[in-house]
Amino acid sequence: MIKNKFTLIFWICFYFAVFSILINNSFNYLDNDFGWHLKVGEQIVKERAVPSFDYYDYTLAGRTWVDHEWLANAAVYLIYQKAGYIAVNILFALVVTGVLIILNYYISRYFTKKGAFFIAAFGFLGLVASLPHFGVRVQELSVINLLLLFLIMEHYTKSKSLRTLFFIPPLFYFWSTIHGGFLIGIFVMFFWLLVKAVEIFLNRFSFFSFLDYEKKMSFKNLFNFLIFSFAGVGATLLTPYGLKLYSFLIDYRSAFYLTRINEWVPFYYLPLNYWQIFFEAFLVSAVILAFYLSLKKKNYKISIWEMAVSLFFLALAFKSRRHFPLLFIAAFPFLIKFFTAYIDFSFEDYGKKWIRPFFIIKFFLISGILCSIVFVLLGVKFTNDPLAFFKKSFPYAAANFLKEHPEYNDFKIFNNYGWGGYLIWILPERKLFIDGRLPQLPFAGHTFLEEYYEFWQAGKAEEKLNQYEIRLVFINNKERYLKINWFEKYFLGYNEEKLNNIKNNLKNYLNGSERWQTAYQDDLSTIYVKNDENKFFKK
Repeated sequence: MIKNKFTLIFWICFYFAVFSILINNSFNYLDNDFGWHLKVGEQIVKERAVPSFDYYDYTLAGRTWVDHEWLANAAVYLIYQKAGYIAVNILFALVVTGVLIILNYYISRYFTKKGAFFIAAFGFLGLVASLPHFGVRVQELSVINLLLLFLIMEHYTKSKSLRTLFFIPPLFYFWSTIHGGFLIGIFVMFFWLLVKAVEIFLNRFSFFSFLDYEKKMSFKNLFNFLIFSFAGVGATLLTPYGLKLYSFLIDYRSAFYLTRINEWVPFYYLPLNYWQIFFEAFLVSAVILAFYLSLKKKNYKISIWEMAVSLFFLALAFKSRRHFPLLFIAAFPFLIKFFTAYIDFSFEDYGKKWIRPFFIIKFFLISGILCSIVFVLLGVKFTNDPLAFFKKSFPYAAANFLKEHPEYNDFKIFNNYGWGGYLIWILPERKLFIDGRLPQLPFAGHTFLEEYYEFWQAGKAEEKLNQYEIRLVFINNKERYLKINWFEKYFLGYNEEKLNNIKNNLKNYLNGSERWQTAYQDDLSTIYVKNDENKFFKK
């Protein structure tokens, strides 16, 4: 009874610690896209319809677009309007905390009832490694939906009950209204069918006896799952966009944005996320050892599905660090099963003679967690006005300057890509060149983001500014500087000076041209105005 109480107390404290870390993380930065999420949510609520035409960028005027997060955007706006930014942060922190609670249940019910230490340790490692992708981020909702899909699949594998599969269509309908990540969910369903069909085939050969066939399905079971998989896909077509949703998401096949937007770049791009690398290293090591132990018949058998899905999401995370939270969820069962196969390090596995010293350890463990929660929460910088609060990272003062100078209202703006989402909310009366919604959109023979980057190419600034008749340029005044540590310098061979030797061709042109003058400047941003035929310009 005492042991069960301790386990309960530990997990309660653990999840409170997780929640406090998430709250601290979300108030430490503002997502670049938060402003446009709010503005689009406001549009949806007021018009009572999903967006169809672009109202925010003059470059896309009259073009149709699809908001694959429309329901989430409307919900975020309503919560922000009614309860403030603090409530929005609490909601998203609760979503991720719920992911870890469900993950613990998922592991304990369908994989192993031992290994609480590993569940907590790898859960915490995965959480910390995922923090750059958590906060007030709609993509979190794909994480919990993917986990729910895994839960449905495991329950069906165990029970073979058709009733379980009836959850698939509503899950995918909901998922397709809040985030485009539902496409990964569709792939996972059909990938599972393929792996399970291969499993039936391999089971016929003794050569593959090192594989685990405990969760083998029959062709009848797979056929039932196939029917409901198609039903799940069909449910996504019932959203307001129908097939347009797929035609829009297909544009993400472009690879350009995968090397230009920080959260989309491969795992080996600077700055390196060492927590993610540690997790991935554990996974790769476990995969290699699992194959070794199973082939040597060391009382370990490989689950084809657990291995296959772990490797698939590992490849996705290698390709783009944005997918790491999905890797964390997908590979977690395999990692816990592997590390508990030979090591059972649970909180309860201690003999009576160790009760007294272990009681002291338990006392300090719980006390340490509680103290950590207090210190983390005391460090949270709560705010209900994020657009003003994060003015050191976003051009709050420069935006106010433009509000105070209506003489510039008719000037076409060229703005920083990373500030577009912010400016959509704080300067709703102004049309922008670009924002964070559509980097992959086909535009001028390539993608919208590629067109934006042409302004920064050597010798192109004047041509591109004239092409779009731009008379006001609103850009970041701070140069991005990458700092490398001793490990990256001496072991990985990075050269800090070479990495940062990048010319800002657009800024150099504007500073050196007599046709452009600085209208506003602070530590963060600069506003340039074209002074030919500009009777409003004042030094």
